[in-house]
Amino acid sequence: MAQIRQRHMRLRIHKRAIMLVVLLIMLMSLLYLAISSNTNSVNIVGDDMLDPPGSSPQILPTPSPASQLKALNPHTSAQVSGYGFFTELEINYKAASSYLAAEKTDFERNKPYQTLSGVLSFRGNNLRTNAAYGAAEVSSKTLINIWRNDTGSLQKGEGGSPQYTGSWTGSGWTGQPLLIKWPEETKAIMNINDAAKAKKDLVEVIYATMDGHIYFFDLETGDPTRGELNIGIPFKGAGSLDPRGYPLLYIGSGDHYNEAGKESQAMIISLIDGKVLYTFGNKPDSFALRDWHAYDSAPLIDAETDTLIFPGENGILYSLCFCLFLLCGLFCKRFAIGYDQIKLQKINCQTTSSFLS
Repeated sequence: MAQIRQRHMRLRIHKRAIMLVVLLIMLMSLLYLAISSNTNSVNIVGDDMLDPPGSSPQILPTPSPASQLKALNPHTSAQVSGYGFFTELEINYKAASSYLAAEKTDFERNKPYQTLSGVLSFRGNNLRTNAAYGAAEVSSKTLINIWRNDTGSLQKGEGGSPQYTGSWTGSGWTGQPLLIKWPEETKAIMNINDAAKAKKDLVEVIYATMDGHIYFFDLETGDPTRGELNIGIPFKGAGSLDPRGYPLLYIGSGDHYNEAGKESQAMIISLIDGKVLYTFGNKPDSFALRDWHAYDSAPLIDAETDTLIFPGENGILYSLCFCLFLLCGLFCKRFAIGYDQIKLQKINCQTTSSFLS
């Protein structure tokens, strides 16, 4: 009996040993295949990248980013025309099939948008990433009210429901003012008061509000730096200052009134004397896809090409390529503007016809 038990024990040991050997062989085989596969893939790529034997390594020139750009060719299923979208183009109020600017408008990512200190547009720049400017030492981590100025109200126009009922109040959708530190030579020719002109390192707060006024304050004290502009139409967006330092404000109305001078429109305002230099996108515009002509966005300006880009809520993207001359003598108070106005509209004609009127 003892011999039989010993044979059974040996048999069990032999079976376990065989199973362990088989598993070990399988693991080694898998490991070999994995290493072989990786080695082959490296060799294939490496052979293409290696220089011929005996040759000196070649240093390839850094490619120009522009030369690497390739035209996008979307799949036919992704073509917007297949979904009822279309585009139309108008140049200086005349229909056009295409437009090619003399210079390319390109907001380079690593290139500063502005030359002056401040917050000159909605969230500061073309990327909308800088809602503040400069740095601060924060210790108490609490907010306190430094100064306060009240604004008024303005009767609603076509934006009322029903029309011409209710009032506009407050500071619009963004609630954001513009901040700018003017150069001393620019301050000298503007209609700001003597105290503001005499203050070194003045930072001016420019606040376009829903009561139809544009206010100007000293950031440090809250004191007015000049008289407010009474435009008479509400402003819901922050607007934009010229990033090159020209004393110009680009802004648009947030409502429409059936009164001369109070139509919904986008405008360029001189901050030398507060005069409206130029308006565009005035309602009515036969090219517009929508009857609503508000301009709540903060436009962008490409300094190198003198191009203003201003989207409207009427379905039109306005691009003004203008040549701006600052006529500066001892008393600099005038601007001369020559321009090409390009309007582009894009809409889904199949699915949005219900709200186009």
